[in-house]
Amino acid sequence: MDVMKKVCLMRVYESYWDMLPPEIQEYIWKLKIAQMYIDAEREEMKKRLRREIETYALLKERWGLGHVKCVPNDHACSDCGRYHLKVYGFYTKTHYRYLGFNVSHALTNVNYVKSHLIEWM
Repeated sequence: MDVMKKVCLMRVYESYWDMLPPEIQEYIWKLKIAQMYIDAEREEMKKRLRREIETYALLKERWGLGHVKCVPNDHACSDCGRYHLKVYGFYTKTHYRYLGFNVSHALTNVNYVKSHLIEWM
């Protein structure tokens, strides 16, 4: 193709996108939409992880007696079918109390467990 024909074609199409066949354009649009969904899901996972880390930090601050240990549960929950955690709060190196089945649940129970810790000892 000579230069004049290329220049004329570029004027008609205005961009390389317009020069692509419609099937390719449709395929690229579908890829773009799929990538948008993947990015939105990733962003949601980041938000959930950030919220879980903040809750864990708040739990450690409220427990205040020792370290907090999260152990994965060895079987799925009968209600929802998901695997939860077992969260324990240690008050000495060998003594601990069960706080909850996830970090949020442990955060709601921490004050109750601390208030009854002396009774249980």
